Amino acid sequence: MRVDVPYKHKLVNILRFNPIQIAEWLDQLCRNRPGECRDKVARLSADLGVMKSRVIQFLNLLRFPADLRNRLKKDPNVAEGHLRPFTKMDVAAMRVAMRRLLGQTVITNAG
Repeated sequence: MRVDVPYKHKLVNILRFNPIQIAEWLDQLCRNRPGECRDKVARLSADLGVMKSRVIQFLNLLRFPADLRNRLKKDPNVAEGHLRPFTKMDVAAMRVAMRRLLGQTVITNAG
């Protein structure tokens, strides 16, 4: 069976992973490596062929409380670039901002 895909759609990444999921995968890869965290990130970035700063940007998403991460993992439209500014906030400010982003009325303080 042959499927013809219009050219404009060939450049689109069909397999798009959630950034929180990527952050959790990278964290698991880092935890499974011996050595200091800084060395782990450097070796991981070399092994994956991405810049260290990119690995760190994804790992910074783990600053979100677990309940928010779980909610964000379920959102197919969330992108790492949307979440990056929130990683610089404290948890209370992050929850208020995420409430606006997610359109939720209440995000409890669990953690």
